[in-house]
Amino acid sequence: MIESRKKLKATLTETMCSAELAWEGGVGVFEADGDFGGGTVALQRSLDGGASWTAVGEHTTLTAAGGGRFAASNAAILRLSAEAVGAVVVVVCKL
Repeated sequence: MIESRKKLKATLTETMCSAELAWEGGVGVFEADGDFGGGTVALQRSLDGGASWTAVGEHTTLTAAGGGRFAASNAAILRLSAEAVGAVVVVVCKL
């Protein structure tokens, strides 16, 4: 399911991906907090309609609470991906 809002919030557990967000391009903020338990949370993008996914950047791949800004110049689909985490709340929003 692709969300068309400018904000995506999800609680990720174990190894999973969130809903998808249609991104028009531009600058956004990525923030995560919770029990990482040695795992990783990443903001990913797809430029081919969801066939393949890549990390948006180093500031949007976290192993502990934090966040950062990102710039995506192209329209894309964004999603949140977790690997081996406890419970992590993640927010992505457009600036």
